Amino acid sequence: MWKQYKHKIVRDLAWTLSSPNLLKGDDVLAEGILLEEYNDLKSWLAGLDKDPESLVEFLSSKNTLRLGHYFEQLVFFWLHHSRRYVSIAENIPIRNKRGQTLGEIDVIVKDTHTQNYEQWELSVKFYLCINNDDVIQFIGPNGVDLLDNKLKKLREKQLIITQKLPGRAVLEQLKISSLEAKIYIKGIFYYHPKQVYPKSNITTPNHLKGWWIYKAEAEEFLSETALYTILPKTEWLGGPSKSLGLMNKRELLKTLIEKYSNSDRSIYIAIFDGNYNMLTPGFITPDNWPSF
Repeated sequence: MWKQYKHKIVRDLAWTLSSPNLLKGDDVLAEGILLEEYNDLKSWLAGLDKDPESLVEFLSSKNTLRLGHYFEQLVFFWLHHSRRYVSIAENIPIRNKRGQTLGEIDVIVKDTHTQNYEQWELSVKFYLCINNDDVIQFIGPNGVDLLDNKLKKLREKQLIITQKLPGRAVLEQLKISSLEAKIYIKGIFYYHPKQVYPKSNITTPNHLKGWWIYKAEAEEFLSETALYTILPKTEWLGGPSKSLGLMNKRELLKTLIEKYSNSDRSIYIAIFDGNYNMLTPGFITPDNWPSF
């Protein structure tokens, strides 16, 4: 779906719609709805791929330095062109009477099919998975961000923010009597090739998957015949640009030694075959991850 688009930002835009959901649950925006939107907008996306100027101009005026903000703006852009959804308000701060910010609503939309209003909390996440006593633990590559904490904040704060007085006041200003809150989350989960994972009751069966290994395992894990590139965060969503430089195994191992001499951060790479087709993405972590 999204892989067919030549322009990187158009591919990222298509990815926000057509990539599989990470999570299942009644409070997760249904994957089927997003696929319907994607199919409805395919001709528009094809036109953007030929001339992405309007998308480039839109993004140039927004704060997209952080990956989460970039993801948000891509969602906002397609909402402005959707025939089903109307964006009512975006990035709405919720403040108390003293003007203190209590939180923020990412976006409120109106579904013209149902005439209902919805609050969407947007998130893009990349978590490495560890088998912790037969329970999958989802941890960010920085070793700090935990999926459990993210979902707890979403469900115990963000999704119920309009049920409290300051949030209800915002809805009154927008002339909205009620709405349904949903999590809109995309991303990838990464699995260690030597770990056995129990079945998860929160992930979708078809979610996007990658791999992760420790730095000490790189020599054994990496293939002599494949090609590699290190992916900056700007390349994490819909697949890397064709212009990225590729390395063989020896060159990558040398680069890893150089990078780890100055930093202990996890490094994100993509593996390519001999025909320059991307095979899989994955993280190489410090040997003491996630406690570094």
